[in-house]
Amino acid sequence: MEKQFCENIIKSVGGHGKYQLTVSILLFLIGVCADFYYFYVSLMETPPFVEYYDGHNYVIEQSNYQICQKPFIIVENISKMTWVYEYNIFCIKWKVSLIGYSICFGAMFGCYIIKFLQRRGQKICFIFVSFLIILATPLIFIKKFYVLLMCNFLFGFGYISIMILRNSIMTEITDLKYRSFFINANISTGILSAIIYYFIFSMDLRWDIVYSVNALSLAFFVVIFWRVVDDSPCYFYMKNDKFNLIRSVRYIAGFNNRNVDQILNEIREFLLSNDNLISNDISNLRNGDDVTLINSGCAIVYKKIIIFIFLFFSYFLILSAIVFEIKNYMNFMHSNFYLVNSSMIFSYLFHFL
Repeated sequence: MEKQFCENIIKSVGGHGKYQLTVSILLFLIGVCADFYYFYVSLMETPPFVEYYDGHNYVIEQSNYQICQKPFIIVENISKMTWVYEYNIFCIKWKVSLIGYSICFGAMFGCYIIKFLQRRGQKICFIFVSFLIILATPLIFIKKFYVLLMCNFLFGFGYISIMILRNSIMTEITDLKYRSFFINANISTGILSAIIYYFIFSMDLRWDIVYSVNALSLAFFVVIFWRVVDDSPCYFYMKNDKFNLIRSVRYIAGFNNRNVDQILNEIREFLLSNDNLISNDISNLRNGDDVTLINSGCAIVYKKIIIFIFLFFSYFLILSAIVFEIKNYMNFMHSNFYLVNSSMIFSYLFHFL
């Protein structure tokens, strides 16, 4: 009943109007900025070009772990200024791996925690995680390796939270017919981001300047989001907050140039006829068998712990195999690119625990 009521509200206020288009564009732009923190990591692991003697001639090529075993000289004029170069860790396998692992573990942690933060509201939660990574960006300028790992953990946490929340936001404010279109349009930011950030990386700009500009752009779009977007009427209905429900409906309907008075009259009639609907459901739950509720609750917790442990070790084993295969057999320096992307599967699984 609640689901049908929410769908009717969305249709009444306009489920694919100017408000939904505005929110979708804002979430798309924020998503492009957030993608930077996740996908730019693999580019920041690009090793420098080195010159070494192979026994016959002097050769210039990108460093790898085999070349690191020989005497070499860094060719600064053609090398990209990256983290592994600036921190001088491109020959230390475990440190390079930690860069990717830190953002992957942040993403896993974020997927599991974000569903608890969502209870405070989609909007406030979205703004919180966005400003978390914005405020964490200046910390990477300290140029301490452990600070870099901590920042990457926060970037992973914030990025995956933004990805999940933007889909949830669009789901709650669009009608069923156009919902998949709006959600897929937001998901497609990854393709655009990959093109943009590879182009920026090829321009040989300093990474601290690129990070600063991206953080400022993200802050700008989040502030606009703060001013324009409101929590959905469905959220306020499920919270039994009638005042904010009416306010949200009035705002969205007005944004979409709909007849506000007619919509509000329909909602008032429904709320008056079902005034104690939510409170009665809660009372019935409280009057039930407490022992049964406690036992079922414990069973659910144990089940989630077991699933979490299983996914964690599966994730660790799979990524360890990827690292071993790529680094030791193919001698490929950018294995964390695969770490970052493969972690998405397990991160989304964690969200549904």
